[in-house]
Amino acid sequence: MTFTVLKVSNNLNTKAVNKETNKEFDVGLKDKKGKVRRIDIDTDLGVYTVKNWEIFFKMFGADGVLTRYAKKNNKRFVGARISITRLMDGAHANYKIEDLAKIIDKTIPETKTYQEEVKKAIKESRLFEVKLEE
Repeated sequence: MTFTVLKVSNNLNTKAVNKETNKEFDVGLKDKKGKVRRIDIDTDLGVYTVKNWEIFFKMFGADGVLTRYAKKNNKRFVGARISITRLMDGAHANYKIEDLAKIIDKTIPETKTYQEEVKKAIKESRLFEVKLEE
């Protein structure tokens, strides 16, 4: 996905309700203490809510792409062209090997190797690529 940033805001509305089950769930990023933080980015494509800590830090961390952009642009994010690419599906780290093998159409040994790669990518924050398009 590639978009142009129009506005970044902290949204205080961090709860939503599943229409089918009528159960409430959190929207945004949950820290280790259980506090939910919701960052909405208004873009040329609509609103993007940051839902992953890896993406958050790659955008807003000390060396994040939006942090670097803001330093060069009067402390503003507006106009930044960002691309986010999912390199691996982190959910695959927790699948049963047999089920995952069917999903990715690989042998059991290949699937075990793949699942270990996904687990390593999670630890090394390599599930997503976040770039500033120049």
